[in-house]
Amino acid sequence: MRQKLYYIFLILLVGFIHQANGQTHVLDNSMHNLRNGNQPEWEEFLNKASIKELIIHFDEQENLSEQTLQLRQYDVKHSWQVLLNGQKLGTLITDGNDMNVYFVIPPKVLISGQNTLSIIPTSAELDDILVGRIILHKPTRSEVLNEAKVELEVVNKKDRLGVALVGLGYYSTDLLAPALQQTKNCYLAGIVTGTPSKAEVWKKKYNIPDKNIYNYQTFDQLANNPDIDVVYVVLPPSMHKEYVIRAANAGKHVWCEKPMAITAAECQAMIDACKKNKKKLAIGYRLHHEPNTQEYTRIINQKLLGKIRKASCGAGYTENRTNHWKQNKALGGGVLYDMGVYAIQGARLGTGMEPIAIVSAKTSTNRPEVYKNGLDETTIATLEFNGGIMADIKTSFGENINYLNIDCEKGEIKVKPYQSYSGVKVISPLGEINHPYQVPWQQAKQMDDDSLSIMQNKPMLVPGEEGLRDIRIVEAIYKSAGTGQRVKI
Repeated sequence: MRQKLYYIFLILLVGFIHQANGQTHVLDNSMHNLRNGNQPEWEEFLNKASIKELIIHFDEQENLSEQTLQLRQYDVKHSWQVLLNGQKLGTLITDGNDMNVYFVIPPKVLISGQNTLSIIPTSAELDDILVGRIILHKPTRSEVLNEAKVELEVVNKKDRLGVALVGLGYYSTDLLAPALQQTKNCYLAGIVTGTPSKAEVWKKKYNIPDKNIYNYQTFDQLANNPDIDVVYVVLPPSMHKEYVIRAANAGKHVWCEKPMAITAAECQAMIDACKKNKKKLAIGYRLHHEPNTQEYTRIINQKLLGKIRKASCGAGYTENRTNHWKQNKALGGGVLYDMGVYAIQGARLGTGMEPIAIVSAKTSTNRPEVYKNGLDETTIATLEFNGGIMADIKTSFGENINYLNIDCEKGEIKVKPYQSYSGVKVISPLGEINHPYQVPWQQAKQMDDDSLSIMQNKPMLVPGEEGLRDIRIVEAIYKSAGTGQRVKI
């Protein structure tokens, strides 16, 4: 309860700050009892609720850019619509708590002269509510929320962050959700899904309240939910840019599964959106958090076996699905975007350097009826690093391969399996490295590390820039495969 009171107090304080700077217009400073139905829902409202809808007229200038409407609500159990000049801004949050909510006012919804704000019920269900303290902010919703979040974090830091998973496919269902039952610094607070039946299953299994369950149409209402601190985007790659940017605009920190996006330009837009909104962005590269990986990269970076001569990495498995996003180019399919990122990471981690060029590359398929129109089932490439060091990589949906070999001056480092969910094992002249753990420890460690970075306001171990580097390499590999030429990075 203390945390909630701090939140409400600080949001109201932020409203006062903007008002003092001439950035707000207080439309109504009262709280109103509204009743949808003929009978009182509960005794306290018996003689108070006398109107079914709230209509407010006010004078304002036309808005040429996005602005924000803030209001306070209490005991909302059914659907109430918020309209400005007849245009729907959204609905009140179905929640019995006392809270402030924020709505985006798109450009040119306000008109010069008299404007009309309406709050009306859209359900036939009996509902007594309190609503009011309505303020028009000239800054955007993300700017208002960012200022509120800064104040909130200074006064009342959380011990654990609430995470909302976006997309409830295999990875969320079998790995992330179970991992969030083990994490110490974060917990599963909400979900976003387009499948109502999935929502019901998750609601019962993980005791998720209705107010923390969203679909893709109500996604932006996450902005009004203080339970959600982090949005974890676990969707097909073609959807990553949209939902990362929307999450950042809603004032949430963002974790995004790999590959980060389809193009480097999309990656940069995601990075820019998070920076603009002063939110952290991390990419779901679990191996960076994995102790065996950290041990062999320490050997390389400290040159304990001398200089690197060459490296090779393979990442792949036999993919039997034929109608998945991985077989759909428009959704970000093709092996290079998926398992290929592991092979690229292996080359980069294994050399401790960034590639300067793709010497050669080739894409192929043994199942053209599945991997159509040139979509790659298998890709091989040679990456060139400074000093003439080369790394050969192979990635495939038609072959089980899982290794990283690093040839050093004083011997070879062999990592096999290299990128499995458990059992990663390293052998070198310095001895065996084998820190054991059980699935889904990797995912829990990744999310705990990233949560701690957010709470301590420290850099993310795998920021958006790391995902961007890999997608630049992906684009260069495809270009080399298409032209048959060496491609500089």
